[in-house]
Amino acid sequence: MGNRRLGTKRLESVLDNMLSHSTLNGLNGSPFSIRNPDRIYLEEFFKRRPSLNADLTNATEATRMVANPDWELLGSSGGGAVATGDATFDGPTGLLKLNLDATDQDAVTLFPHQDSNQSKWAVAGMWGSENQVEFECLIRTGDNIATQTIFAGLKLADDSGNNYAYATDSDQVCFWYSTDDTEGAFTTNANLHCIVSSGGDDYISDLGIELASDTNYRLGITFDAQRRPSAWVNGVQYSLTSATTAGGVTTGVGTVKGPALADDKDLFPTAGIVARDAAARHMYVGYFKCSRIVFE
Repeated sequence: MGNRRLGTKRLESVLDNMLSHSTLNGLNGSPFSIRNPDRIYLEEFFKRRPSLNADLTNATEATRMVANPDWELLGSSGGGAVATGDATFDGPTGLLKLNLDATDQDAVTLFPHQDSNQSKWAVAGMWGSENQVEFECLIRTGDNIATQTIFAGLKLADDSGNNYAYATDSDQVCFWYSTDDTEGAFTTNANLHCIVSSGGDDYISDLGIELASDTNYRLGITFDAQRRPSAWVNGVQYSLTSATTAGGVTTGVGTVKGPALADDKDLFPTAGIVARDAAARHMYVGYFKCSRIVFE
């Protein structure tokens, strides 16, 4: 281009395009690299470790003061309740590590604190289907991805009931990997899927991404004004199916949006790991980022 300069109007047009997630999904496929002043943003990088909800009111200061005020641990541990120690800081990766015990069905889930007025992350309607929500989460697989389930996305309910079947939530948009069909059928268990549930119908997209061990995955979800979701992995958009085919439909890279969710569905960001045999497994979570329009 030589010495030609980018004019103000052209620069504004470029920025407007990057702020609109409909095509580029921001910078490097992320709507969080450049902030839109007409949206509300929350971000969690886990400076404090998520723990049991009860730790927030524990009489011991050393327990109470280090607990993450916004995020808690749910799930089961060794056939009983999840323990605060199931989440640890990992120095080599710089990420939060979720650790499973060597017990089949063991599970560790991250979820916003459900106590009233404890955290804005968990306010009902904050991440409603009608609010053009943008979601991003960084996860990293462990050194062994056999016999386990990994999920991350936006779901209706917490997992305190320890029911991890993907049909549990009638409305959701969630990335899912499972080495067997305990939570529901998948045609290709080795691949990463995106599940869109709307009114109890499950639309399962096989993204064609074979999950690998010790690998980072930046997972993104965006809703348009018609409540239709789009899915992004590492800055690349993947098409979503509108067919309720058992086991899922292979899609791959593309721009097709998923079916619309109903209005006013209160979604919450979450991620977790579930054991599928009596072997200790782990995964990592780097951050959660969510934004929404100021008005519906």
